[in-house]
Amino acid sequence: MDYESLNNAVNHCFFDKRYEDKPVYLDLDEPVKEELATILCCQVEEVEVIIGKTISESLVFNGGNVYSYHKDRLTSWKKSRRKNFPPFTCLLLSFSLAAEKMRHDGEHSSNNYYNRLFQLLRIGCDFRQNIIRDHCRDTLLFWQELNNWLVDNEYSYGIPTAKQVNSWRYVSYAISQSLIRDCERSHLRKMLDNYGIKSDDQLSSEEAYLYIDQWMSSSAPTDWLRRLWNEPDLQERIISATIAEIPNLGVSRHRNRAVERQRNLIWVISRRKGLKPKVKFFLTAPVQFEGPVTFKEAHRLKGIFSSTDFSLEAPLGSQLALLGPQKSMNLAGLLIVPFKLTAHDGTTLVNRSRPIVPFARPVGGNEFREVSRVSFLKEHLVLCHERWVCQVEAHLEKYAAEGFVKKVGGTKYGVPDGWVLFENVYIVNESVEKVHDSLQTLMPLSSTARIEFEGGLQLQHNTWHADYLPNVTAMYKGNLASVELQRQGVKKSGRIIASSQGNVGKLVLSDVELGAVNGHFSLVAKSGKSIISECAVSVRTADQPRIRATNKEQLVVYPLVSEGVGHWDMNGIVGHDVRAKSPCLRGMVLTNVARVEPLRQGLKFCAKQFDEVSSGDSSHEYFKGPLNGVDDSCVMRGYHVWTVQPVTCLEDFNRDITKMKCNDCGLVAHSHLKDRKRARRKLWAGAPKPVNGQVVKPKNGLVVHSPDRALEINTVFDALCYLGSGTWASFEKIASHWVQDPWDCMQFANNLFDLGHIDLARDPATGKVTGWSMAPATIVITESGFSYLAGFRSKKLVADIKNALGEYKFNRQEQKSGPDLVCWKLDASNLGHIESLLSGIKTPMNKALKISFDPASQIANYFPSWEKSIEQATSLSAGSEEIFERFEPRTNLWYKSEVQQPGAYRTGFRGRTYFYRDVSGVNRVVGLEMVKVLAAREERLRLCRFMPDNGEFQGQLGCQPPALFRRALVACSGRLPSIEGPRLVYANVSPFVAEQVISKLYE
Repeated sequence: MDYESLNNAVNHCFFDKRYEDKPVYLDLDEPVKEELATILCCQVEEVEVIIGKTISESLVFNGGNVYSYHKDRLTSWKKSRRKNFPPFTCLLLSFSLAAEKMRHDGEHSSNNYYNRLFQLLRIGCDFRQNIIRDHCRDTLLFWQELNNWLVDNEYSYGIPTAKQVNSWRYVSYAISQSLIRDCERSHLRKMLDNYGIKSDDQLSSEEAYLYIDQWMSSSAPTDWLRRLWNEPDLQERIISATIAEIPNLGVSRHRNRAVERQRNLIWVISRRKGLKPKVKFFLTAPVQFEGPVTFKEAHRLKGIFSSTDFSLEAPLGSQLALLGPQKSMNLAGLLIVPFKLTAHDGTTLVNRSRPIVPFARPVGGNEFREVSRVSFLKEHLVLCHERWVCQVEAHLEKYAAEGFVKKVGGTKYGVPDGWVLFENVYIVNESVEKVHDSLQTLMPLSSTARIEFEGGLQLQHNTWHADYLPNVTAMYKGNLASVELQRQGVKKSGRIIASSQGNVGKLVLSDVELGAVNGHFSLVAKSGKSIISECAVSVRTADQPRIRATNKEQLVVYPLVSEGVGHWDMNGIVGHDVRAKSPCLRGMVLTNVARVEPLRQGLKFCAKQFDEVSSGDSSHEYFKGPLNGVDDSCVMRGYHVWTVQPVTCLEDFNRDITKMKCNDCGLVAHSHLKDRKRARRKLWAGAPKPVNGQVVKPKNGLVVHSPDRALEINTVFDALCYLGSGTWASFEKIASHWVQDPWDCMQFANNLFDLGHIDLARDPATGKVTGWSMAPATIVITESGFSYLAGFRSKKLVADIKNALGEYKFNRQEQKSGPDLVCWKLDASNLGHIESLLSGIKTPMNKALKISFDPASQIANYFPSWEKSIEQATSLSAGSEEIFERFEPRTNLWYKSEVQQPGAYRTGFRGRTYFYRDVSGVNRVVGLEMVKVLAAREERLRLCRFMPDNGEFQGQLGCQPPALFRRALVACSGRLPSIEGPRLVYANVSPFVAEQVISKLYE
């Protein structure tokens, strides 16, 4: 078989878009081997023979470079700007196949790799074997070009995984592909699943290490994984593979029931900055446990709770459910006293009590979440009880960077009484002395080489926004390593742009002159002159949007339902494209929708009973009170009283792990007796001796804390324009960089939706977002001629439009909760002239700029009535075992109630669901906003009013109109509503739009 045909077959198996946004490994496992056999029309056992023979025949041994044939093909491919698939994939697959064969004898060495490669290629001649060894460095070029190609295509064909995993520079890349195969990755997913990790969770390397290390002591791992874990140089490979599998987690049939039924409640700290800085504490659980909870087991609860009626409630769009009501809980007591709750599905939720609690900020997000152990070089908050302040402060002075700040409890800053919070904590030195067990949480685990990022706006895997780049540091065996930033691409690949040397191990990318905004780079960590780790980095803006392998956007559209009088589908649908003749709405653009000027009905704009509605109780403050009987708690004492699992047989006596349970707080732990003894001997063997009673501080150099840079909302919006579309998780990851709390992402999404910048597909029952897409770039022209840009935008696009409309005045206005309003004052009576000026403008996706005249009236013309909303809703059967709450529109609050009379209800038994019970006793599932409207109608109450004198449309805060109703109101002015007391005020609303909103919702 000729090489090109075989290489095409291999490319089809790996790069047919099956690995989009997923790690791709060039590993010949059984499914791939069977697929190749089908394509090549051969037997499965013949695939390896064909690969070995074809590659062997392509090598050149008669002088020159042994890989000259492949290098020539590579050069031609690069000259064509990598238009086709890589011409060397099959060559790399043969290297990976040779490394995979090392698994059989378990010997990972450079010599064993080449022996396996020679067997595969059937090369027995010593002369030819030596030639291949002499040209080993040339293989590195092919691996790097494969990684560059995957990055250039925005990971549409997969995320690169070929990397150096040990000291064998030229063999290491092949080994990285074959160390962990699909069978091992499935075991890692089972491990994560059993520990309760979900696909949207984020684990640091240290947290993953703790999970894996504990799991390796059980019977679940394979012998091969244990063998790899016992080699320190290969542990990082298992850690990175574990973290890479988190997004692939789903419902598993192999869960360990004993582990699955218990989860820890996690503390979250929200830090608010400004003139009155403050921190707020929230006790949370994953969103799947949302609903009422009951106490299962508690210790010393007197004075901690003023009630026993609690629930977990997730703000719309959040992946975290908050334990509340907070006004019924004492914050200081929650931190000291452990307790257990039972969720609606029987899962036990445990509140741990620790005297020292570290918090870390996840990648993307401003909040800090509780972690089991600190990490090197990352920003932390450390909360400790006042009895431990001296020990913690002394520890941080030894091992943390300078600049951490201490906040004492009992002040307006929000730290609870009796506790102290340390901010701006960066652990930069490795501990070399024995510390108290409670201080172990402040000791990072030593690990192999890795590159760490601090801050920055991450768009996707190793891709960062050019206007908000991260700081970079590298660690190697507990010490700082130097980092180099190198150019990657077709030209000048490998050229060093900047280095961290002379900057105490930190490379500040925002200070580096990159030359090109949208480009690819490589970070190389070095210990001396040896390369210890590499990482590809891409820099992007919306001027070069993401390329998708499907070449089709996952668009969200609002089709026009044409049963009788046409009306919008309010929830939106996700599809690859829009049918040419289907009437629909995207952003502010109406496609195939007839423009109609409906007759006005002469509605009277009255304000009947509007002012009787309360703004609701929005208090999220914990109550304060004395705590009695907690002086002898584990937190206060600083140690646990353990009951060790009894020894009943010889097997128990010889075991490495002993199960222990604290008599007081009920904490269950596993003691690794033998491992702890070995680790202690190793720790003290190299520890420095005290000098004058003081331990010598490690000579690592301090990483100075970089002050937080202001992240503009326009940068966040530009990042969303770069992505174009995605799941709610992808939106939340970007938005969480800007919002103060993770549960504010939904409000930010609603703001962008109302402005016509994005479209959201929602679940009809819960209102949760299932997908989003960027709306088309559109110049919106209102009746008055005030015009603005909605939908996709980029710096270049705005500049092009500004130049084209040079004869009209340009303005840029800030919005508090949305991106800047880019606007003009255009002549609405001369649309033809404006269209001619903008006719040649294209977006970066080569799409024409849209122009929409008065979309507010056209959107409002097809509003569905409240009757239509009920007719399209599905029915719900309310079970007697569920707990329901009824909405009271006059107080704007939810109360526990039986489902008996007509009204609006919600339940959290199987996830938050809203429904309306009509007069006939049928329960109709509708969204949160519509169910409040229906409840108000039942009380003969309007939650909005229009003031025709000044064009203000006022709505009750917390009871705003449904989705597309809000978009039409905002489209009148291009601005989000202002908040005036308990009201939302929309400005410059036309009477026709206001008439349609009120009549369709309340008449």
